[in-house]
Amino acid sequence: MSSKQDTRTFTQAGTAADPVTGTVKVRFTTSVSHGERMKKLGYTDIALVELPERLTKTDAIAYLLATKPAGVNLDVLAAKEIAIVEQTVRANGEGTGRKRGRPAHEKTAEEIDAAAAKVLAKATKKAERETVRAAKALEVATRKAARETARLAKIATAKTKTETIVTKVVKAAKKAKATKATASATE
Repeated sequence: MSSKQDTRTFTQAGTAADPVTGTVKVRFTTSVSHGERMKKLGYTDIALVELPERLTKTDAIAYLLATKPAGVNLDVLAAKEIAIVEQTVRANGEGTGRKRGRPAHEKTAEEIDAAAAKVLAKATKKAERETVRAAKALEVATRKAARETARLAKIATAKTKTETIVTKVVKAAKKAKATKATASATE
């Protein structure tokens, strides 16, 4: 039988204080609006952090412990990590005299740091790719803006030339009318 470890993944993780008891707990979510809902329900000290990718609870806690984001209660995270390991041990039947599945492996500090470094490396690469994409998009937008500016400058120049021609035609028409009126008066 295999391990009964939770394999769900999340996009945000952090801590928040319960509105009734004031107990700070670790929170995991895939919803961007979850923090707003918690605020409306009266939770305090809400500190949800966007994870670099979809992570399991264990990996998300390792990431948060490695990055130490502001506002997140690190003591509660460490306690939750221990609780998850203990839960996995119990679920695998370890320590009960009957072994089910593969024995749970308690992660050492080095393994947690290595997992966190791996997640951070992935996040860094993703951020670098997004930065390059954003730079390319900015370059394309700048070129489009330059073309549009040049097009508008041509239109403005054409408008000015047209206005000049119209002004000359109006003056010539007035002059012709005045000449015709003078010629009629002299006859």
